[in-house]
Amino acid sequence: MWFERRDWRDLYMWVRYYLALDVVIPKTGKYDVIQKIYHLCLALLAIVMIATGTSLFLNAEVLAHLDFDWLRGQRLLHDAGAFLFAAFVMGHMYLRLIPSRWPEFVAMFTGWIGREEFERRFDWRRWRPRLEA
Repeated sequence: MWFERRDWRDLYMWVRYYLALDVVIPKTGKYDVIQKIYHLCLALLAIVMIATGTSLFLNAEVLAHLDFDWLRGQRLLHDAGAFLFAAFVMGHMYLRLIPSRWPEFVAMFTGWIGREEFERRFDWRRWRPRLEA
């Protein structure tokens, strides 16, 4: 799930595809650039939720006396984070259930994907793990 140098080129190609400037999306490795961005956003939202939740908890339990404006900002961030988290999860569920993604959805349960679907969407060379000495 880590970003690599070639992911920037893939992101450029995905943007061109979604703006209807190109007809081809790049073949990917195990995870495409959109999945990597999605998981990065989830991780950042989790950090925001933990930090703001901790701040709100400490004030509610009278372990800290925090400024009202500070708490209002923390509540706003916490609520916005919760809303975005829910929206990301619902969007993820929707994108998994559309018919063009059914082979990947089935693969989540079976652990394998058909050869035609694999060759259509993925690049075998990018699936190989990096071996370190």
